[in-house]
Amino acid sequence: MATTRSTISSPATLSATMKLASGGFTWLRRDVDALRRVVNASTVVGCTGIVVDAKDEGAVRFYAKYDFVAVTDHGWPRRMFLPMGTARAAFAP
Repeated sequence: MATTRSTISSPATLSATMKLASGGFTWLRRDVDALRRVVNASTVVGCTGIVVDAKDEGAVRFYAKYDFVAVTDHGWPRRMFLPMGTARAAFAP
């Protein structure tokens, strides 16, 4: 299992997406709401991050843009991870 590190050290990209979502993009607003719920739940239950399975290279590029990092480098679906601290910081005022 190969692990790669995100080249973006801050949640700036994810945070900018949060602002964009408030502008009326329904699909994006739904996804941001799901992230917010996970972040809120992480204060009650132990959670170190968010795991997604990218279905193809396009999905890998999409998630990587928002600081998800690949956990595996072969096979599909490609598992990716977003540390909870990055997700939490994106919702910080």
